[in-house]
Amino acid sequence: MHQCQHHRFLNTDNLKGIWFHIAGIACLIWFLFRVAPAPHRSQYPCQQIAIPVALSYIAFWSCIWFGLRIWLKKTQSRTSTIAPAVIAVLMILISITGVGFATISLPTSYDPWGPIPKEPMGIPQGVNPGRVVWVWNPDASEKDLSGYWWLKENNNQEVIDGMVTDGIQQLIGVNDTYDAWDQIFRYFNQEHGYGDIGYSPGEKIAIKINLNNCYDSTDPYVKEDNERDASPYLVKALLKHLVSVVGVEQDDITVYDASRKMGNWIYNRIYYEEYPADLLIPEFPDIHYVDKAGGALGREQVQPSSELIYFTDGLTRTLPTCVVEADYLINMPI
Repeated sequence: MHQCQHHRFLNTDNLKGIWFHIAGIACLIWFLFRVAPAPHRSQYPCQQIAIPVALSYIAFWSCIWFGLRIWLKKTQSRTSTIAPAVIAVLMILISITGVGFATISLPTSYDPWGPIPKEPMGIPQGVNPGRVVWVWNPDASEKDLSGYWWLKENNNQEVIDGMVTDGIQQLIGVNDTYDAWDQIFRYFNQEHGYGDIGYSPGEKIAIKINLNNCYDSTDPYVKEDNERDASPYLVKALLKHLVSVVGVEQDDITVYDASRKMGNWIYNRIYYEEYPADLLIPEFPDIHYVDKAGGALGREQVQPSSELIYFTDGLTRTLPTCVVEADYLINMPI
């Protein structure tokens, strides 16, 4: 007979207490690193998860410290002399164990989701259901930047215009830009019960751009930095399509970010044909540029409507009037 030698392996169940502390410290560091420089980031989904964990961890140690202080006050002076050693031992034991807290905080089981290649979730939408288009051209921007990324010398408007044209045509599968946009509008109207009709003159379009980094730590209207926000050249390319191809009147288009201020660096480069230039010629002067404050030339302050969005935690938010009054909404990511 052969005697089997049994090896003892580390039981991961005993590490639950350590994971409790690791999660608490990580969430606290993540909160301080992200939210301290920009308080508005506390509304991000990742912070909505991190904040309760960080607060629970702070409360955990606060309760221990409060209890130790009470105990030290009630003990004799002789016992107080050994308090540092007692505290050190308790800190080590709690850091290694903490099983009770970890058992409550960590799920014992879960059903992992394994994505299956070429089997996307949900119901495909669009003229060509589920089609996603990716357009890349190395000449759109400079590889080695000279100053901020959004400066004119770092971007090729003509190339970017062509990329938007290619993307719209490939999305629909046609070689005519007007035909592509017409099919997009017709699909939308059919899906919403308006019939097989394209864009009609007078209908309003709201374009949501992303100015996430234009927050209020300094004056965003004059602030210039290298943070990633909406590209004025991409917004301009879209406006050219809507105005020159689809035939939308400028006055029926709103470019907006309701929660941020639209800095001069992006506004001027959309408003004028070319900026900076010796002779500034307006290209889109009748577009409505709506932002949080309306505190700069050409910017209109967002007006809340009576339409509400309801969240699962009981909070509500009002939709901007420019969105409620729009017949179409285009959401542009960074």
